[in-house]
Amino acid sequence: MTLAISTSSPQISVSLFQGDVVKFAKVEMARQNASELIAKWTVEAVPDFRVVKRLVVDIGPGGFTGVKVGVTMAQMFAMCSDIELNAITAFDLICPSTAVAIPYKRGSYCVRELGQLPEVCSDLSQSEYCGYGIDGVADTYPFFNIETIESFGYSVSLAKLLPLYVAEPSVSIPKQPFASL
Repeated sequence: MTLAISTSSPQISVSLFQGDVVKFAKVEMARQNASELIAKWTVEAVPDFRVVKRLVVDIGPGGFTGVKVGVTMAQMFAMCSDIELNAITAFDLICPSTAVAIPYKRGSYCVRELGQLPEVCSDLSQSEYCGYGIDGVADTYPFFNIETIESFGYSVSLAKLLPLYVAEPSVSIPKQPFASL
């Protein structure tokens, strides 16, 4: 069986596949409680984790904390069992065959044009994009299906399973400096 976890967007999901048949799927908008829901749904989907032979995780890009939650949970599950670990990008889960835009910071997006490396962009007028949080475009969130997993997922070691960050995380400077010792 294949267990798939996505936490890179405001809509999180857990899916369980037996071959190409969906045995379990839960999807919910969850901005604050992703780890709680992923743990709960995983127990619902797989009472006996020994039946899982492959774990697929959405590595982003997306919200820093959300992506980190999914990757960390996948690492924990993989450490506790002997399963194949696969990664897949949110771009491929949203739409593998078109340009995709994912909100990054106010007024900017992580974009992937077909055949190009992802980049941060504020002007989406150059192409038609699929994704979410784009004015005038119906939201499309990361979604697992077995065809996308088989075509775009890739095997990764536990040590190499890392979030896909398109840009460096920003760290703000304190408004008031810390007192010196």
